[in-house]
Amino acid sequence: MSHIPIWSRTAEAKQDILPNRFVDPLGTLGGSTGVVISPCNKGGLCSIITVGEADVEIASGQTIALGDLVKGDANGCAVKSTDTSGAYVLEVKDNVVKVLLRG
Repeated sequence: MSHIPIWSRTAEAKQDILPNRFVDPLGTLGGSTGVVISPCNKGGLCSIITVGEADVEIASGQTIALGDLVKGDANGCAVKSTDTSGAYVLEVKDNVVKVLLRG
């Protein structure tokens, strides 16, 4: 799988962030508005894909399928969501989902 960024933004990381994790616009893990594709250290600037396709690690114990809506848990990993603002799952492979980020 690969990332297809259409729109991205920069934010200061509020904590250390591993790659392929959901983050909110303020640089905190969780939510479904963006994905960090490179590791970021707390206080550093990180690039966040907000519109496009991105890979996200699936949270332990989650079973996610094509077409599900997902959001980030407290670690930024993908969990199922019933919120229609969630990211749409385009592909599932091993413990990673490719999601459509809609800004």
